[in-house]
Parts: sequence; C-alpha cells; structure tokens
Amino acid sequence: MSKRLFLLLAVALVAVVVLGACARATPTPTPAPVAPTAAPPTPTTAPAAPVAKGKVCEVTDTGGVDDKSFNQTAWLGAQMAAQELGWEATYLESQQQADYEKNINEFIQQKYDLIVTVGFLLGEDTAKAAKANPNVKFAIVDY
Repeated sequence: MSKRLFLLLAVALVAVVVLGACARATPTPTPAPVAPTAAPPTPTTAPAAPVAKGKVCEVTDTGGVDDKSFNQTAWLGAQMAAQELGWEATYLESQQQADYEKNINEFIQQKYDLIVTVGFLLGEDTAKAAKANPNVKFAIVDY
C-alpha cells in the first residue's frame, strides 16, 4: 500500500507542476501615457573638441613582436588605440637585454607621448627612464 500511496503522490505532484506551467500569467497594467506640459529642453552641447594627435610606441623584450604572447598583444593594443585615436604607433624589438635602455631612450628622443615596455626584465630600465623623464608617459606590461 505504501508503494501505491507514493505513486499517487508522485502523479499528483507531476500534475500540479504541469498545470502550474500551463497557467496564464496575469497581465500587469501599463500606465497611461502622460502628455508633456512643456516642450523638452533642446540640448545645447558644444561641438566635440578635436582629438590631439599623438604617438605611441612599444619596446619589446627579446621575444619579439610576434611572440604570440605579451609583446604581440601589447602591439595589437597599440595599433587599435592608434587607429581609434588617429595616433601613430611603432615598436622596436630588443635583440638582447642591452637594447632595452637604448630603445627606450630612442623613443624619448623622438618625443613619443606614450612608451609601452613589455616584460619584467624591462622593469629597471623603464623605472629609470620614467624618473629621469617625468613629462613622458610610460606603461609596462607583464611586470
């Protein structure tokens, strides 16, 4: 008898779930539109200021710009930013660690607006250049 009672309760539960799913939802009343009493104010916006042209550059670590890692991703980001902002983007690939400082200084002399270095090994040279050139913006990836 217990099996019959369990089966009856299971069938009743399934029936309640099915019937509940088929029930109509009660519509929610929508408020009537209210007519505006005055004309909406006309937005007075100043024309957009032209975006200043700039230059962004990347100094890679020894992996090169096509390393399928941080160098490549940073370069793609620099290209996208340059395209969206109308900036110039370029890079220098470091062949050895001695190139890091030389490449950073090359971009400082060329007056780049943002110098992006990539790799933890460029940390010291980036920090040194940033302290010596407080008016130049620096960013480092993977440090």
